[in-house]
This record gives sequence, structure tokens and C-alpha cells, in this order.
Amino acid sequence: MKLQSINPATEELLGEYDYLSAEQVTSKLRSLRVNDRWALCSAADRAAAIKKIGEEVSRGAITRHDYRRRSKAIENRLSELNRQLAALKSELKTIDPRYDQIARRLERAESEIDALRASEIQMTNQYRTGRISKDVYESLTRDLRKRMEKAKETVDSIIVTLREETR
Repeated sequence: MKLQSINPATEELLGEYDYLSAEQVTSKLRSLRVNDRWALCSAADRAAAIKKIGEEVSRGAITRHDYRRRSKAIENRLSELNRQLAALKSELKTIDPRYDQIARRLERAESEIDALRASEIQMTNQYRTGRISKDVYESLTRDLRKRMEKAKETVDSIIVTLREETR
């Protein structure tokens, strides 16, 4: 019997995977190439890489054409790594429920980071349009950044844990 990965929205079969022993999963984790370990980076770190390229465009360090090319390459690589990581997560979840809990904690922290970023952008827009005062803006921004740091620390600790287990 194989483990099936099904898209809950479309009920499309995404893939079938053999069940693996704990030793096989450990072996797979250890065999990840350095470039594939990018998949163990948080979404925030991945987004930061793309944001850095955007800042280089703003400074004139790279052309818009180079920006689009680099961003497209990064996004394609991220999509590929996310597919590989999803398969690996499915395999890990079947081996030990602890890995399922780790994956859920990671997803929750990354979702919180994304939501906080969106909130920060919204607050900045409200401040720029004069809907909130500078004091309120600064206070809320401090609170958001504290929450974001806490979420990033969670992501980092999970990544460290997974890296330690691959050794």
C-alpha cells in the first residue's frame, strides 16, 4: 500500500509514496544536497532573498530585466523545492507523529509571519494616508515586530532541530 497525497480542494491525486522506515528517512535527509537544504529555509528567508533583489533594482544595481530573470529563477526553484519538501513532509509524518507536529508548528509560524507582514504594510499605508497617528503607528509597528521576531525564532528553532537530525 502506498501513501497518497491528494489536493483537498480539487481531490486531484498529487502523488503516491512508499512508506519509509525511520532509517530511510534519516538517510534521505542526510543525502540532501546543499542547494536542496534551501528547502529547509523558512519562507521568510526565501522572501528576503527576493526582496533583496528588488532593493537592488531600486538602487539601480541591476536592471529590471535581470530582476525579472532572477526572481523567476528563484520562484521556479522554490516551487520545485516546495514540491520536494511536501513529499518529504508526507513521508516524515507517516514515520513519527512528532514530525507531523513539527511541520504544523512550522506552517503556523510561517503563516503568522506572512500575516504580520501584510498587517505591517496595511499599517504603513494607513499612516501614510493620515488615518493613524505617528505614535499609534510606531507602537503598533513595535508590537508587530516583536511578534514577528517570536515567530522567526520558532521557525529558526525548528530548522535547527531538523538540521541536527540530518547529521
